[in-house]
Amino acid sequence: MKAKLLDWIEVTTVSLGVSGAIMIMVGGGSCLLGLSGKVINNLSQALEAQQLIIKNMMFYGAVSTSTGLFLVGSGVGIAKFVGENLLYEEMNRLDERLQQKIDHSENQCFQCIYHSPNGYLPCAVNPEQPENCPDFERTI
Repeated sequence: MKAKLLDWIEVTTVSLGVSGAIMIMVGGGSCLLGLSGKVINNLSQALEAQQLIIKNMMFYGAVSTSTGLFLVGSGVGIAKFVGENLLYEEMNRLDERLQQKIDHSENQCFQCIYHSPNGYLPCAVNPEQPENCPDFERTI
């Protein structure tokens, strides 16, 4: 389940990043063309009829660039947030496993010759594993 979630998050963040990069390139190009057209228009009145097109190119280029920056930022934010949370969960699991090993090593049964690693029947002599077991015999 967690592997599928990580795969989904990876696909989502990569998709957002790629989409954002494409939008930045398209928007930047469009904006650059619009600015170039504006300069040319100021130099020549021959493009007087193209004023509306040039303004639209500049506007949509700016919108496209902004959208691209937003998508890239969203992808990075999601990746950072999810990565930190997954790292935090993994650290907690490792801490719990370490604590279980410490608790297990302090258990008298763990040091007994009758102890078995079988989780269903750790001791055939005293399955309830009392704290002060009368049958305890330390392993050598």
